[in-house]
Amino acid sequence: MSTADCINVPSGTAGRHEAFWNLASNWLARCQRDMLELVLKSEQQNLIGAGSNERSAGRTAWRNGYYDRKPAAKTPKNLTKH
Repeated sequence: MSTADCINVPSGTAGRHEAFWNLASNWLARCQRDMLELVLKSEQQNLIGAGSNERSAGRTAWRNGYYDRKPAAKTPKNLTKH
């Protein structure tokens, strides 16, 4: 099995270029997101004065926590009140 089979790369030069740039764009977006999360967590720890689940005498605040949320479902237009 080749790499092209794994990622469904179209045949032809134009298709391969487009597939490459799509993969590169997705990879870059993931890297940017991950780096931003690291920076924000670091800033959060510096502001609070302690890491996650860490006890510290110099702690100035508490985290409320967070969780991944799924996008809200769209209401179909045909569901209206009568």
